[in-house]
Amino acid sequence: MPASPVGNLAPAVPWPSPSVRQSPAWPSWGQAKAATTGDTTVVEVTARDAAGRAVLNLDASAALAHPTDRRADVAVALAGYGAGQFRGSAPAAAGQWDLVIELSRDGNRLFRSKNRVSLR
Repeated sequence: MPASPVGNLAPAVPWPSPSVRQSPAWPSWGQAKAATTGDTTVVEVTARDAAGRAVLNLDASAALAHPTDRRADVAVALAGYGAGQFRGSAPAAAGQWDLVIELSRDGNRLFRSKNRVSLR
């Protein structure tokens, strides 16, 4: 995200949260952000280890799941743009959404997070 993004930024979701499932090998810190500009939502994910170093060699996926209508769910294709950083965008309307993030390595899911966000 740029220093002053256009649109409204949903609160950053620090990890771990109560809905996080972690494996023993998973890093202990990360952050996710969702921002809207018009009808497009940008999702940004950062993965760090306990020492604050970027976690490398991860695959990331995200989805905006509508809490009351699965037909409105939107997959967000995330691409790496820096060490331990991923970004993607998708069309999503303003309102309440569940931001679902999964991180994996070599086909093995290491991390899954589901947090409610409010897009404005």
